[in-house]
Amino acid sequence: TVQVVLTPSGDGQSDVHIYSLAGEPTTAIVPTWTRHAIGKVVAGGPLPVVTADLAALRSACPESIGVEAFYAQSAARQIVYRVGEAAEAPTYQAVQELRRGADGALGRLAIHPSLSGEAELFGLHSVLIEGGVQVALAALPVGLGTETYLPVALERLTLYRPGTTNLWAYASVQPAADGAGEKAEWARADVTLLDEAGVVAHLN
Repeated sequence: TVQVVLTPSGDGQSDVHIYSLAGEPTTAIVPTWTRHAIGKVVAGGPLPVVTADLAALRSACPESIGVEAFYAQSAARQIVYRVGEAAEAPTYQAVQELRRGADGALGRLAIHPSLSGEAELFGLHSVLIEGGVQVALAALPVGLGTETYLPVALERLTLYRPGTTNLWAYASVQPAADGAGEKAEWARADVTLLDEAGVVAHLN
């Protein structure tokens, strides 16, 4: 059980808290809610259309990366993007095509067919957001590519327009300045989700 609490705080802003419940509500004598994330939602006016040159991004990422090999490497680091082992099981393996260049990585994203019916319920489906994070892992500098990194914070998500079930993600990654070399303990990623019409969302 997951609960999202949205509390207006004035000036068009709301505080958001995300909790999960340990055990079933009917069996827990005293329900234990665990807070996983806090954030702030800001209601803004219409955002301008932001264009993106998808062809230029493809040209900037000439190296093709095998998607199966990418997910196999993730699994070897105990990062598994599947729910169950059955072929028809929902999967968070959103990346369908992956390319890398000197400054970042580009991936084509699509959600699993079993989840496509719910896509219209979201401004941006969470699997596509997760897919953007996966592309960021592929964008890690060569010296950090064998390290295990997990997303621990989302500074800002800007949604320019509702997405679809198929998008592209371009990601660039900068290792922490105070962790220079191959042992950087954290890194900052910037991810742009886009389609042929332009930018859909930006995450950092």
